[in-house]
Amino acid sequence: MSRQFDVVRNPDAEDAVRRPFLVVLQSDLVSGLRSTVVAPLLVREAIVGASRLHPVVKIDDTEMWFATHELFAIEQRLLGKPVANLESQRDALSAALDFLFLGY
Repeated sequence: MSRQFDVVRNPDAEDAVRRPFLVVLQSDLVSGLRSTVVAPLLVREAIVGASRLHPVVKIDDTEMWFATHELFAIEQRLLGKPVANLESQRDALSAALDFLFLGY
């Protein structure tokens, strides 16, 4: 089972060309559900300009955008083993989510 801020490979090979990784956002306290909420990480060239809405994160020395505006739920059984964890960037990711939902 994935933990909050774990990064996993996108299980959809076609979609993974543009969105190679997914970040688990759902709290570890929310359990027993078949799905979990994630946000994709986009290759740096996919979005122009950085902002509070799209913080840049590094995965395997590659800079990627946190695509806050592309949240979705996916069945947990489709998620593979974590390849990284972004807990150290919790503040930036949480600020992006706050900006998306609350406007500040």
